Amino acid sequence: TQYNTCTWSDEQYLIKFPSDIINVTINDVTINNADGVSISDYYKYTEDGSIVGYLETLGIPIVGSDIYSSSLCQDKVFTKEVLNGNDIPVVDYVYFSDSDYKLDKEDIFKKIEELSYPIIKPARLGSGIGIEIVNRKEELESSIEKAMKNDERVLVEEYIADRREFNMAVLLSKGKLIGSVIEEIIKDEPCNYYDKYRKDNEDDTFKRIFPADISKTLTEEIEKTSKKTYKVLALSGVARIDYVYDNKKKKLYVNEVNTIPNFFSHHLFDDKNIDYRELLGIMIKEAIDKIHKENDMVKDIEDNLFNKVTTKDIKEMK
Repeated sequence: TQYNTCTWSDEQYLIKFPSDIINVTINDVTINNADGVSISDYYKYTEDGSIVGYLETLGIPIVGSDIYSSSLCQDKVFTKEVLNGNDIPVVDYVYFSDSDYKLDKEDIFKKIEELSYPIIKPARLGSGIGIEIVNRKEELESSIEKAMKNDERVLVEEYIADRREFNMAVLLSKGKLIGSVIEEIIKDEPCNYYDKYRKDNEDDTFKRIFPADISKTLTEEIEKTSKKTYKVLALSGVARIDYVYDNKKKKLYVNEVNTIPNFFSHHLFDDKNIDYRELLGIMIKEAIDKIHKENDMVKDIEDNLFNKVTTKDIKEMK
């Protein structure tokens, strides 16, 4: 099997050849002869499940999470609400829409004041885009307005100053979850877009350490929480779960969930003897097996209930 990675319009697709004849047009680009597609872009209409949903309607296998999980995890508020409901710890937070803010921003300010050193995030953007830490009340309004230029929904979280940051990737293969080694990110402030994609040697203040130098107890907690999070959010392929650890309270929190981790976090699977090529192969096979399974499922109900329904009947329905 030959794999080929192609990039068009700032979006990257993994194409597997040879294949059935399928033509897919995305952003004025036609993908010919695609057995499977892997979306590796991290912005609107890609990571949020939009393209995933489109390709699913065409019956093309998609590497990674489906439209439901992708859209859920792209919205940090939805993610936190689901995790909270399943007893997976997240930091305290407040969220609101731009219309809520315009109606009563003073009420929103009061709720935010209960959070110490709040961090402002656009709710539906990834890669650290638009994130700001607020150190004084005077900065709050301008930071919120900046966030609303990126998204109409805003998330405000409690910022833990004395913290450590970890992440762990999880891979689904043959019905089993494979956890990667745990990585620690060392930086004075939360990672922004440039931190996430720069090389380690470009900035002495930003470091990746893997495996992380942590206790066996914390290692087991991260491994257990990562796999539980993966299952609760019904993820597929490779996903990376990011954590914040409060040094004072000795408490671990899930920070964010990435359905398309940069470069599929392949470096974290070396310890499992899974190289980049094998990682791609596992994800592609899972995607193809999944679509075969879905093709065998019942997709509609055969009946004649609505065949003779008229406009008058619809108006009288309750």
